[in-house]
Amino acid sequence: SGEGGGGGWWKWAALAGGGGAAAYLALTRNQPPVAGLSVTPRGSGMAGLTQYRFDGGSSSDPDNDQLTYSWDFGDGSSGSGRNATHVYASAGTYAVTLTVSDGKEQATAMGSAAVVRNLAGQFVARSVIRGTSPAIDVTETLRLTQNGSNLSGTFNLLLRQGSASARGAASVSGNVASTADFVCPCDVRLSGSGYSFTGTVELGSDVIRGQAVIQTTAGAIRGPSTYERQ
Repeated sequence: SGEGGGGGWWKWAALAGGGGAAAYLALTRNQPPVAGLSVTPRGSGMAGLTQYRFDGGSSSDPDNDQLTYSWDFGDGSSGSGRNATHVYASAGTYAVTLTVSDGKEQATAMGSAAVVRNLAGQFVARSVIRGTSPAIDVTETLRLTQNGSNLSGTFNLLLRQGSASARGAASVSGNVASTADFVCPCDVRLSGSGYSFTGTVELGSDVIRGQAVIQTTAGAIRGPSTYERQ
């Protein structure tokens, strides 16, 4: 039999030997667990796309007790188990907390996940074509929606030369293409009728920089385009 007290527990044991029995009282104290975690990917992921992976495998218990794992992802969501995954819906830097328990005591460890906005929204690029008089002012506008890694939306072109102007529009589609867990900077590709673009989403996801090919009635416009979030 036993009774609790003093932060540990009492254990009776009987030893038989030498033709007799001896009893002794031993005090055994529970040692608290140690929590440890890792978060991947380590860079800035994209909201609604990047799947973060959380690993509590570096946690341990000095008494070799079985551990349970509880996760707080910092955005009101939670999880359980030694390994967990989560996709953040909104941009922000989230404090991640792992709580491990050996059934008697608990320990916590902290980590973080950095998340930038996805590409839903409006982006504008402005440039000038010289060599004509007057020069031609070029305004490119992308209006995008994003579902996972897939992009869709519209491309609008406005050309101004003096008092004259010309417009064009096209539906576009494409994707965010990353070989590193969709961590920014990451690659993006878009195409539509008379328009194609290959570029990079810069850290923070407010600038997309790359090469565009735009077909107009006067011929193709080829060159660098830098789209900035409006």
